Amino acid sequence: MDYNARMSQQFRQTQTGRHGASAGVGKQTKARKEEADDPMRLDDREIAGCISDVGMPGFGVEDLQQPAPALIQRVFEWFAELLTNTTRETVEPAMREAARDVCGDDMLDLVPPDARNLLGFFASLRKILVKGGGRMNRLTATPPNLGGGGKKQCGIDDLTFADLLRPTYPRLVRIFSYIINFVRFREDQTSAIDRHFGLVESTKHGIETLYASNAELQSRLEHLRLQRVNQESANREKTARNSALKERLLELKKAQEKVALDMERVRRTKAELTASLAAKTERTLSLQKECDRLSPYASQSSAALQAQLNELSAALAREKALAEAASRRHRALHTSSAAFSAAAGDVAALLPLLDATYAAAADERAEELEAQKRREALGERGQDVRE
Repeated sequence: MDYNARMSQQFRQTQTGRHGASAGVGKQTKARKEEADDPMRLDDREIAGCISDVGMPGFGVEDLQQPAPALIQRVFEWFAELLTNTTRETVEPAMREAARDVCGDDMLDLVPPDARNLLGFFASLRKILVKGGGRMNRLTATPPNLGGGGKKQCGIDDLTFADLLRPTYPRLVRIFSYIINFVRFREDQTSAIDRHFGLVESTKHGIETLYASNAELQSRLEHLRLQRVNQESANREKTARNSALKERLLELKKAQEKVALDMERVRRTKAELTASLAAKTERTLSLQKECDRLSPYASQSSAALQAQLNELSAALAREKALAEAASRRHRALHTSSAAFSAAAGDVAALLPLLDATYAAAADERAEELEAQKRREALGERGQDVRE
């Protein structure tokens, strides 16, 4: 991050370790002059005090002016751990695998572990300070690449491996000044950074939720599409099967109607044949009875048959006489019944008159009794008067 408007011009062409060996004495003098005029430069005591206070006790000005590579590497490691929790131990597995890929398992010790871990740590540190990469700061809770790249964050764009392996006093003062100012700035802006980080986290969570929901909906849509394809195939099969069944049903219906007509014709034929059989059976039975009745006569002689015929004729004459007598008696009974019916009608007509006469006679008897009582009462009263 640019702390001063002049920063974008002052360090656009800063000196690096690799180009310092080829630059002239005049250019080095100009670079030292620019470093002396740098407003971000801190005092040696302040730098040593800050480093000693925050995690490197015993670090003094002499350690800064006469730097030891191991101590300076520890300081850089502490800053990297402060900013992104990165140390040489964290990069050791990746560097070991990289060395195994390059050298093979047999020559894995060709590159010493300290050297490869230092190289991996330098790459991570340069990524933090120059490219603005790395994980979240554990103290300020700031996400990586907040506010741009490392040049815009710390103002350090010329970090080289020589700053770790062969550190120099001017380079350390400049680098430590920028890092300390950057750490102070981030600690001052913790609330704003936390707020923005919370917004970022909530947005990230919302994006992840929407992504998961979208993925779920996509999966569901694909499932529904497959289900739709399967359903359409099943529907087509069902439609074809239904059409075949309809045609088969129509054929069966026509066959059923034909069978019904045949059954009706067979029933009529059966009824006719049954009636004919019953008539023939009845006729056969009657003929059989007649034969049974006439069979005794067929075995008798003519004289006997004549005698029986005479007897039958006499019996028939008697039956006729009885029938005529019964008919006459019936007619007489019918006539008597008619007379009785007329008499019953007359009696029924006279019954109301008889009831009325009985009622009138009862009234007269009641009146006579009443008159008798009155006469007796008058007699008693007359006797009383006479007395």
